[in-house]
This record gives sequence, C-alpha cells and structure tokens, in this order.
Amino acid sequence: MCHDSAQSDPVFPLPDRFTADARDRLRRALLDWVDDAVGRGVPRLVVDASATEEIDLHGVSLLLVLQRRAVDHGVRLVLRRPRGQVSQMIVTSGLASLFDIEI
Repeated sequence: MCHDSAQSDPVFPLPDRFTADARDRLRRALLDWVDDAVGRGVPRLVVDASATEEIDLHGVSLLLVLQRRAVDHGVRLVLRRPRGQVSQMIVTSGLASLFDIEI
C-alpha cells in the first residue's frame, strides 16, 4: 500500500493478474487494508488497477467484498484506471455502477 501524493489517499496497487491465485494471496491484505483505513477514519481508498491486465470472477468477487465492507463503514472505494480486459469485465459484471472509477 502507498499514498496518493495528490490527495493523500491510501492506494492499493493490484497485481498484473487479479485471478483466483492472486485473490487467495491478496484477500487478507486487502481486507486488512480496508479495516485499517476504517480504524483511522480514512474517508477514501483507491484500488489502483492501472497495471492489471487480467481479472477473473474471483477478482471481481473480491472487489465486491471490498466495496461492501468500505460502504458499510462509510468509506468511499475508488477503482483507478481499469483498462483493457479489466475494464470490460468491470462493465459486463455490473461493477461500474457500484464503484467510483477514475480514468
């Protein structure tokens, strides 16, 4: 995790492949990241998908879990720069209507 220097928002960069294998490795880290932000009163979190080239339904499922957890605690979760196959999956899965998306 790092911070966005422009807005001091915590940023979690997704890996180049956000699939079943990555989901298992990242699930706890992402959930802990959201929980930590909630505990510190952070109003906005950024999931950076700019380097992610592939996402599957497992990755989409984890994004939904994160979104739900963030919203339940009043935190705005932003998906940054999804592109290519990731962008298509976000649109076809219906996530585009649930996330704030930075282009």
